[in-house]
Amino acid sequence: MNHTAQELFEILNEQDECPWIEAKWGGDSSHSVMETVCSYANEPGLGGGYILMGMALDSTVLFPHYKIKGVADPDKFQRDFSTQCSGMFNIPIRPEVTVEKIYELKSYNLFAAKGKGKATYYIPGPGLNTEASGALSTGYSGDADPLSGHIDPHQG
Repeated sequence: MNHTAQELFEILNEQDECPWIEAKWGGDSSHSVMETVCSYANEPGLGGGYILMGMALDSTVLFPHYKIKGVADPDKFQRDFSTQCSGMFNIPIRPEVTVEKIYELKSYNLFAAKGKGKATYYIPGPGLNTEASGALSTGYSGDADPLSGHIDPHQG
């Protein structure tokens, strides 16, 4: 799986999000982004997935489509995202991050691939970060938790 941001943007507007591609608004590495990374790292047979940052769904038109809004502080986002991927899971996730232009606007193309073992996402909190929120998996209905029986967070 090796796609440019332009190709991914076209796929989004042809078929919407799918198990291996998601669009995210904003320029911060939010819990939603980290949950998606966790899902991509855990989905059996997927081999990873893409997140396009700086996207927004325009549903005010007859045929909704994604628009590029951009990322406010690209350098900060890239630093924060890489740091969180290496420290917010029980195993380090090393994503590929590229900044690409789509119709002259910059977008982030993030590819998160499977690591060794099941990735468990840790929610940051006061003091030491010791509470795991779970190992997530992805599908057409969105991210799923291990209680669904789809994956075993203790396997790996």
